[in-house]
Amino acid sequence: MDGTEFRLLGPVGIWQGERLLGPTAAQQRSVLAMLLMASGRVVSVDRLVLAVWGEDPPGSARNAVQVQISKLRRILSALPGAELTTSAKGYALTVAREQVDLHRFRDLVRAAREGPKAGGDGGAVARAGGDGGSVARAAGSATGAAGFADGPEDRAGELLYTALQLWRGPALADVAGGWLPDTLGAGLEEERRTAVEELAAIDLRSGRHHEAATELSALVAEHPLRERSVALLMEALRRGGRRADALGLFRSTRRRYVEELGIEPGDELQRLHREALEDSRDSREDRDIREGRDGRDGRDGRSGDASGPPGSYGSAPAAAPPSDAAPVPAPAVE
Repeated sequence: MDGTEFRLLGPVGIWQGERLLGPTAAQQRSVLAMLLMASGRVVSVDRLVLAVWGEDPPGSARNAVQVQISKLRRILSALPGAELTTSAKGYALTVAREQVDLHRFRDLVRAAREGPKAGGDGGAVARAGGDGGSVARAAGSATGAAGFADGPEDRAGELLYTALQLWRGPALADVAGGWLPDTLGAGLEEERRTAVEELAAIDLRSGRHHEAATELSALVAEHPLRERSVALLMEALRRGGRRADALGLFRSTRRRYVEELGIEPGDELQRLHREALEDSRDSREDRDIREGRDGRDGRDGRSGDASGPPGSYGSAPAAAPPSDAAPVPAPAVE
């Protein structure tokens, strides 16, 4: 089954390279999704009916499920290694674990959390993400070709980044009805959000503030009241020199908390807000000190520090001579 991939993290389907093998019907995709998420375990007909029609199925639902199972068999029969079995309790689909994007995602996230003993020699990245090229997101970094250093935390960042690359949209995006996305899909989305936050936290500790801010911005836009995401984004903006943006994010978040929840933001957001305010205050005091010192230098008849960096500001400009003053003679050449 080389090159065959079963996808749940986005549109549901069976792919071989860039070619979609099926299914083409939404109900069939719901049945496939339930079987793949069970990972070889038996799924009852009642459970499949629930996945397709929710709590109010039609009288013909069980027969319709059997029809969809028959159509799935025809697709799977051309894929060596895929086995769809029938029992008195229901149906079970067995495929290689690494060919299901959801299982690969979970394996990579677990390896990242368990540390280098789980990551091993890099096989997890190769098995889950092809040749590992997707981890080269910061090739310009001084940490090496992959953009990460060789430490265990940077290795965890590689694994998390590769795991998140498997997502191609909201989980279970095009199945029938709303039961699957609203129940099981919601749990999968929470797994994705947690992985994004873990990756951003690693990037922050490693000094990749811009990458962390990029990862978190979309997440905060989708879930503006998710305190952990907002806190990480505030920290990324502040450390990246964008204190005004960090303060603006706190203000907009606080307004949402008060208006929508009737509460103030939590202790973590309040602490980050104070730190951003202190940064702004320190920056203003440093500027005032520099401007005051340079102003005194100008009044003493000195220019600004000649040994300072080019473009230093605050030096008093030389006074222009009056227009009717006699020209100053050029000095004699010895």
